[in-house]
Amino acid sequence: MNVTTASGRRVNSLDLIDGEMPTFMDIAIGMTRICRWGGAIWVPNLAHSVLVAELAYWDSCCNEDVWAEALVHDVHEILTGDALRPFKPASMKADQGIIDRWFADELWDIANYGMADDKVGLADDLALICEALHEGLPGWIESEAESHGWDGDSPVLTKLQWLITKTVLPAFKSTHAIEDTRHQINCHFAAALQLVSEGSHSIARRTIVGLLGGDYQLKCRTLYDDPCGEEPFEYASKVLCYTGGHYDE
Repeated sequence: MNVTTASGRRVNSLDLIDGEMPTFMDIAIGMTRICRWGGAIWVPNLAHSVLVAELAYWDSCCNEDVWAEALVHDVHEILTGDALRPFKPASMKADQGIIDRWFADELWDIANYGMADDKVGLADDLALICEALHEGLPGWIESEAESHGWDGDSPVLTKLQWLITKTVLPAFKSTHAIEDTRHQINCHFAAALQLVSEGSHSIARRTIVGLLGGDYQLKCRTLYDDPCGEEPFEYASKVLCYTGGHYDE
């Protein structure tokens, strides 16, 4: 059985090696059109992937290999689709792992691929929190607070994490509405993927960050190099308080 991509390439679901490889634009288009959260809020998988990559980058002392691995961590979903975590069967997780390894072997040039799984996983979990809060998903805080043990029914984010969130999501989640913007973002994302495949991770990240505004990197670096000397993502003085659907400084 084959999966047909946006460009017409046919991926053999029974034997990946025997089928055709999706193009970088196939991946970008698929990631743009797949919506997370079962459609409860509009967060395209592409926006989520950039958010995870940026969170992982700053949490790993600006490691570009970690950034690259985080950027492609959900590429398998252009073939499997997105399934909500509570309903994702173990067999689907196994299939996605096989697809990830296929892409890693055939497409990505990422040193020690898989060694950053823990950092990418943490950033992925954090992105879920950031997305729910940024989009104001009703009832989410109350339903998640007890299981996570959040103090005052509120998760803790730092200013750096929130800056990344409020910059990345609006920049990439608008792609469903404006055709020219969507095409531009798809082109940048596809170019970044090609650069990851060539091992040019620094240029790949600059290709993505270039869509986030000229002062994004400077603002992140300022918070990262906080004069208190505390580790990024941990300094208590930077905690934001959840108030009625939005984080306010």
